[in-house]
Amino acid sequence: MRMLRVSTLLVALGAMSPGYAQDYPTKPIHIVVPSPPGGGNDIVARYFARFLQDRSGQTVIVENKPGAQTLIGARAVASARPDGYTILFIPSSISAYPVFNKEPGIDVSKDLSFISMVIRAPQIFVVGAASPYGSVADVVAASKANPDKLNYVTYGQSIWLQTEMVNRAAGIKATHVRYSSAADAAKAIVNRDADYFLASLGTIRPWINSKQMKMLAVTSHARNLNLPEVLSLPEVGVKTADLQIWMGVFAPKGTPRPIIDYLNKKIVEFTQDPQSAQQMRDAGFEPHANTPEEFREFFVQEEGSYVQVGKDLGIKPE
Repeated sequence: MRMLRVSTLLVALGAMSPGYAQDYPTKPIHIVVPSPPGGGNDIVARYFARFLQDRSGQTVIVENKPGAQTLIGARAVASARPDGYTILFIPSSISAYPVFNKEPGIDVSKDLSFISMVIRAPQIFVVGAASPYGSVADVVAASKANPDKLNYVTYGQSIWLQTEMVNRAAGIKATHVRYSSAADAAKAIVNRDADYFLASLGTIRPWINSKQMKMLAVTSHARNLNLPEVLSLPEVGVKTADLQIWMGVFAPKGTPRPIIDYLNKKIVEFTQDPQSAQQMRDAGFEPHANTPEEFREFFVQEEGSYVQVGKDLGIKPE
């Protein structure tokens, strides 16, 4: 009887070991998108869902769980069973959780398993077409001549932090004006109700195409492939971190490594697939995959930078 109990225990433990993941996936995979349908994060997640469904042979379902600046969806995945059938597709605003939330209900580094980034893209430093500023240097000079008289707009938490990082690196002093949507922020720039704006290409493409905005620089260390004619911040004399937005995939903490590796491999294949890569570029993003370890290291550094900027700005988590 004792030997039978021991054998039964060993079988049970074997079923719980990473080896059981070798047949994954055997049922539908749910991708949680913590933002409303139709936005950039949702669009890219659905591109990936179709690709993963084709490559895995299993149904892949996208579930939108918006709310609380993406916290609702992130918490849902953190509390899900760590079996690879519920994963999180989320934008880089996740790095700003501890800056603005006193009790976010999730510690990303402890409660989620990192899988890979999927895209990244620089912010673009833009002004209105009728603005007198033709370069970042012009904005810097105007700020120095009239401290705090310039203003910039944002529509999201992480964009606010990134803009302040650029301001500090460039020596710009300006007033922050927050809008509830990207469209409203963009209109403020076009109407010259605000001086400058950091936004992704996908956000401002209509105003760029209609020549209502001027692009002065991209916030990445290198020029962007979608905008090869636009200078990078280092090229205009602003030395700051390589500031980019990104989207990435996470799983609940404790998800077996073979499942993490399987999903990572599919993301790499997705970013290298010519049709998928072109879809992402058409949306204004650059395909980009990395290892779970690289993703985690990047995230920890970015989160730490945001926390420091938040403290410098006197932001009180609520």
